[in-house]
Amino acid sequence: MTITDITQSSGIPETPTQVYPVDIEHTGIRLAGCTTLILTTIVTFFIIDTFILPQGYLLSIFGSLGVAALATYLMDNFLKGRWASGRVLHVNNERIALTRNEKIERVVDPTQHVNVLLWRFVIQKNQRVKKGWNVIACALEQDDTVLPIYAFVAPDDLEKLPLHDEFTLLEAKKAPSKGGSIRDMRHAGEQRRLHDAERERGEDGAEMSLEHFTRFLETLQESFPKWMPQK
Repeated sequence: MTITDITQSSGIPETPTQVYPVDIEHTGIRLAGCTTLILTTIVTFFIIDTFILPQGYLLSIFGSLGVAALATYLMDNFLKGRWASGRVLHVNNERIALTRNEKIERVVDPTQHVNVLLWRFVIQKNQRVKKGWNVIACALEQDDTVLPIYAFVAPDDLEKLPLHDEFTLLEAKKAPSKGGSIRDMRHAGEQRRLHDAERERGEDGAEMSLEHFTRFLETLQESFPKWMPQK
């Protein structure tokens, strides 16, 4: 975790600020990985098929795929530590701001009331994590601003999170029912708010590592007990 002073050029006050890098595996890295996979497969297949196993077509295919997978893995790990997304979350007593290249994208004022939405859902298919993992998300709402932060978590690690009981399971969208109880209507309203926040997360959410997400929740609890859940 990095503690630093942010200059006024970013629009954030010069007070001690916790800085969380987000979107470590951003679109640029994923595109670089795909490009590496394709190019390495083609080049390696040509080399194996031409110079090593000219009669072994299937072996050339499997061999080139294996080399390409290894090259992609090494490229991903190399770029993750060197190619930042440019997006950073800053948290201090005056601002919680998501910036891109030091320009504010979204900001909330923690000295005023902030609505906190916590939700999760189980991943059915994703190239980056295993089936059965969870997306866990926290959205900070203030006026017309929604600041969504999320992370991926394994099932065994879910209960270790702060506020793990507060993450509402996001349900599939349902047609509004008539004649439901007040409790059903409240539940439906809560799910609508969560789906709206999930749409914001899908479009422009900031992904954290699980370690940073955990620390982020703890920071909100410690610094802003007036509006952040404390369980």
